[in-house]
Formats: sequence, C-alpha cells, structure tokens
Amino acid sequence: MLPARTNEELDADLGAGPLSQTESPLQLSVALITRLNLWWSEATRAVLAEEASRLKISAATLDESCEMVVKSCHSSLVRMAKQFDAEFKALYERLSNLALHDSLTGLVNRATLIEWLDRIIARLARQPGGIVVAFMDLDNFKEVNDVYGHACGDDVLVELASRLLAQMRPSDMVARIGGDEFVAVFADLSDPLDAAQKLAERLHSIVTEPVRVNGIDLHMTISIGIAVVLGPECHSDEVLAQADSAMYSVKKTGLNKIITVEGGSPNRPV
Repeated sequence: MLPARTNEELDADLGAGPLSQTESPLQLSVALITRLNLWWSEATRAVLAEEASRLKISAATLDESCEMVVKSCHSSLVRMAKQFDAEFKALYERLSNLALHDSLTGLVNRATLIEWLDRIIARLARQPGGIVVAFMDLDNFKEVNDVYGHACGDDVLVELASRLLAQMRPSDMVARIGGDEFVAVFADLSDPLDAAQKLAERLHSIVTEPVRVNGIDLHMTISIGIAVVLGPECHSDEVLAQADSAMYSVKKTGLNKIITVEGGSPNRPV
C-alpha cells in the first residue's frame, strides 16, 4: 500500500493551497471530504497498477479497472453533493422559519407582522375598504405560570394560538409578539368600522372558552384594543401603538373588555 501523505502533499497534488483560516467549517468539511475522495481514487489506482505489474495483468484490463475506480469516485462525489444540497436546503428553510416565526406557537413574530402590515396598509391607496388590528393581552396570565408552572402556561399559549389561527382567513394574519400578547389583523374589509366590534367579540369569545391542560379547565380572560385603519396615511408601528394603547386602557378600567379607536387618529374612540 502507498504510505499516508500529509494534508500539504494532498493539496499540492490537487493543485490547492493550504486551507484558509477565513473559510467556514462547512467549507472546510466539504473541501476535506472532496480531497479525501480524490486521494482514495488516486491511491486505489496506484495499488491496482502495482498489483497488475506483479500479476502480469494486461494494460487493457488495468485501464478498465482504473476507469471503474474513477467512475466510482465521481459517483460518490455526486451523491455527496446531492445530499449536501438537500441538507443545506432543509437547514436554510428551518433557520428561515425560525427567523420569521415564534418558536413556541408557530405564529409569525413581530418583525414579520410589521413588514406584512405595512404592505397591507399601503394597498389601501389602490383599493377601498380598511383593516382591523386587534391587540390582545391575556389577563392575569402570570398566575397560571405561578400556580401551575411555566410548562402549563406554554400549553395554554399554544392552544390559544391555535384557536386564533383557526379564525384567520387567507387575507388575515395573527402573530405572537411577546409573552402573552397577540395581534390579529383582518384585511380587505369593505366596512371595517362595522366589522371591528364583531371581530373583537369573536376573538374574545374563543379565548375565554375553557382551556383544558393536564385534566384541569383553566378559564382565561382577555383585554383587547382595536385600531381601525381606513387609509394608507399611517405606519404599522403607529397603528400597533394605538391598538396597544387602547388595550392598556382596558387594563386600567377593569380587564376583560374591548376598546376600539380609529388608526391614524390620536386614540379617538370609534
């Protein structure tokens, strides 16, 4: 057998210089596997040549054997490349999903919501109608974590997120923006002022239905602030701030209620 060679010798044979310290571990792994595979091809062909000479095997037979080794090497590299591409794509999709969604509930996160909401608001310049933005905060949710534990609290959030998502049309969106706070956006409404209260009451109703966790029925209440957007003049941050402010007005006046304001106006009640 041929003696093992150093990494520098392998690089020289393949026409490559020393590995750069700036290359990522992923690049280093792929490069190393490729070099090892090519080295295996070269070493195997060298062994075949030695054995062919010793056994007096014809040059034609040796060439055929070496060709099979080269084809096997290339086939292996193709399989590795396909597997690498598939795994890299899966990893990229997973990381992209984590960047855009809440890891607990699977709902979109605040950054995704804001980007989408800005596009929906801008669209109001080209079509009539409006948007309803509902800012929701569970009342006294800390007590669930304190009494039953954070795992139970997480189960409650997951269940309520599922209920809220089930209420959304393809044109709508619901997000978890932190802790026990959710935002639902209803777009493409022909009469948002009329729809706002009905939508808020529907959300309120599905959240206040008992949540069963570990055999225990938990009865939650929720405070909701509604901002109705009638035109493209406002920004998503402004609308969310107004809906948030309306929700905190509920918190200050007794919890478990709904307050609606017109987005773009200084928290003017509808």
